[in-house]
Amino acid sequence: MLKKILVAIDGSQPSQRALDMGAQIAEKFDAALVLIYVIRDMQLPKSLRQMADVELVQESRLTTLQKIGQTILGEAAARAKKQGAKEIRNEVRPGDPAGAILRYAAENAVDLIVMGSRGLGDMESMLLGSVSRKVSNLAKVGCLTVR
Repeated sequence: MLKKILVAIDGSQPSQRALDMGAQIAEKFDAALVLIYVIRDMQLPKSLRQMADVELVQESRLTTLQKIGQTILGEAAARAKKQGAKEIRNEVRPGDPAGAILRYAAENAVDLIVMGSRGLGDMESMLLGSVSRKVSNLAKVGCLTVR
């Protein structure tokens, strides 16, 4: 029985299709739907990270990306609600996308992870997305990859 479904959202078309599928499954099983948006880590050289100005830029960047994530999740939640999902929660997490999704699923008793086959990144557009591939290979619960 499915009680909690995690859908990874990044604003891409594949993630929108994953949202639709996740919302339909949540409605059918009366499951909670958790929408997660992960703010990808920005890689900076150690010397730059130590500079106070860069820390201020990083904080501003993180705040901006959190607002963008909340906006994307708000729109996704409204879309899921129209499709019949009743209990919807939003999560914005920083970090490596696959790692953040896997951690959330493990720490919050998620029964199913639903993701798009590709995300917004350049590398993901070449093949089955590296994030969706990594999550499906390492998750301890079922994964549904939506094309």
